[in-house]
Amino acid sequence: MGDRDPFGEGVQESAVEGEPSPFDKVLLDVPARLSIDAQRIPYKNVQGNIKFITLDEPSKYHQIIFSACAASIQSDWFSGISNRSRPSYLDSVRKLFDWINDSGRRTSDKTRYTVLKDYESFRMNDLGNKRSPLEFLNSVLQQGQSCYELNRSDYEYLRILLSLSRPAQHAEISTYSLSNWFDLPWLRSVIGEQTYLQLESPRLLFKSFRVTIATTLMWLLDKSARWKRSSVIEFCPSYTDWQYDWNRLVLERDGIFNDAGKAVDEFSELLLLDLIKPSQRVSLEKRLAYSGTRNLPRKFTVDEERFLPWQVPVFFHPAYQTGHSPLEELLCAWLVACEAIQASDIPKLKVSNYARESNSLGRMIAMECNYYKGRAGAFRQPAILMGNDLWTRALDHFMAGLPSSSLLFKTRVDRGVPMAAGALRHNATSLLCNIWRLPTFKQRLRANLKRAGATPLFVRTMLALEEGSESVTSFRKKTGKKIEDYRASVARPLPERLFALTHIKTTAVHAESDAYRESDLINHHSHSALTEKTSYMTDSNKEWVNQSGRITRLVLHDLQHVVFQPSVEAISNAVNDLHLQTRILEATQTDDVVTHSLSGSVTEANSEDTVVVSDTTDTALYFLHYLAQAEVMLPKLLHVRPDWVERTLIVQVEWMTRTLNRMRASAAAKKVYAEVADQLPPLFEHLLETTE
Repeated sequence: MGDRDPFGEGVQESAVEGEPSPFDKVLLDVPARLSIDAQRIPYKNVQGNIKFITLDEPSKYHQIIFSACAASIQSDWFSGISNRSRPSYLDSVRKLFDWINDSGRRTSDKTRYTVLKDYESFRMNDLGNKRSPLEFLNSVLQQGQSCYELNRSDYEYLRILLSLSRPAQHAEISTYSLSNWFDLPWLRSVIGEQTYLQLESPRLLFKSFRVTIATTLMWLLDKSARWKRSSVIEFCPSYTDWQYDWNRLVLERDGIFNDAGKAVDEFSELLLLDLIKPSQRVSLEKRLAYSGTRNLPRKFTVDEERFLPWQVPVFFHPAYQTGHSPLEELLCAWLVACEAIQASDIPKLKVSNYARESNSLGRMIAMECNYYKGRAGAFRQPAILMGNDLWTRALDHFMAGLPSSSLLFKTRVDRGVPMAAGALRHNATSLLCNIWRLPTFKQRLRANLKRAGATPLFVRTMLALEEGSESVTSFRKKTGKKIEDYRASVARPLPERLFALTHIKTTAVHAESDAYRESDLINHHSHSALTEKTSYMTDSNKEWVNQSGRITRLVLHDLQHVVFQPSVEAISNAVNDLHLQTRILEATQTDDVVTHSLSGSVTEANSEDTVVVSDTTDTALYFLHYLAQAEVMLPKLLHVRPDWVERTLIVQVEWMTRTLNRMRASAAAKKVYAEVADQLPPLFEHLLETTE
């Protein structure tokens, strides 16, 4: 005890005297925190600009709200929010205090609990916002209640304020589907009355769309696989007009053309569609017929006129030599949206979200998606995709070779795709339309549509859009006017962008309950279809149709998930009740001889809540025979007596299985049953004589 550690003495003395300690070198610095009393909080918005949350003239209640917001912004909860979502929360806080500062609001004891609802009223009624700003603000204030500088009364104020400031319900949101996107009256004269009316049916349009996109994706994946079999060309597209050099290299190495300069196969045809401007294709084919693909120049001279035939490729890009192109990913995303998956969740999907089942030969049997839906905060499973469907094979072909942990899409498939500006703009829209015009592709698509029982409604309507006026982009460049002026000025206006994932997802949902029939196109009335649409289909009638559709979906849901599904909960409760009431008694050593029938081994005791089972070989033998007979007769009983199977047979089988595990005589009974099973009588044949 007399020996003392000098190092320990130094540490102890420094701890007592407040001097520097040797441990200070290994301790982390305390992180700096923003002062809760600060009246100015800087942050960066989505555009990267510096914004400030300020409180100019703090009152008692405004200061409590500001302090809670400041504490919430520094909390672990806020740090766990994604970088993409944080600016939305910060903007909502900033706009609240901007309103307080600009309006000069004075919150008194009488109005202290209405400050948030007054702000909500200002945003939604005066400014016309559709969503309540309290959806973000309440979350921030909820987390800010843990602020250490708030006293008991401040905390009670925030708690009551939040309880009285629930967000208002959303205004009715308009749904957008493919039918809405194609709602262009001038299309009626281009595609015909009958085809135009078919666009109103989500079922017809959706099936045509799904088969067309699946066929297109399979076609492009085949061409991509052939391109990947060639060696990778080392090329850096970082300089201006790089396509003039790259296109010539790809065309010379991979293109196959005949003596007339025409493409020999589909792959070479796709090369011309993607690499060559449509206006210069004839001139290029003449050059190919004359000298082939070797030493193609940058500029061609035809009739003493020089021209550049090369365009920036959409599919044959240098960066897509070893992976999927954005066009393939876009088509795959469209097929995923056909499963009615939330559009905002599609870019987050991974290959591991899909479970694929194949047979011993490697052929696809079924595929199922299990994904996390952000809005609902829960996992969702869309309908199982069957392996014999074309869209299932297309998805499986797309995922082949991708790591299971990787994202399904590397590009932003949720971004809008501009419509092609005539022949002067080469993008995904124009390339798809050119592919759909190929005779060989049309033959393949026609066969797939016939096999699926669909019509070429979608592709026919898409190609008819080329009969429209100039695009919105061209109009805006010429006049500088807005899209409203464009729609009012041109004869055949076009959509500004291609349909989005939301249009496809909504159409997939509507197609589930669409009862549209071909005979609906026949007009038996004295007026035209247009008159019926504008004069007879009033708002009240549409509301009745919508209500009928909702009622139909509710009835179908009950039929599928309630009426024709066994009540697992009821069965489980019945089995548990029997299990708790069962009392097993061991056989006694008595000389009394009593004869029991085979089914008389289970008796009820004097108490109504007790079922007595004698632990004998005869009882176990009866249980084993009952279970064996139930397994053999189950298919017939399900057909004749389904209710009895659900309410009695399943309960008895489950209870007997549990009881056998508790009986000592079960082992001996199994040996006896193996010898006498063929001699025991059937148990359920009398039930087959009647039906329920």
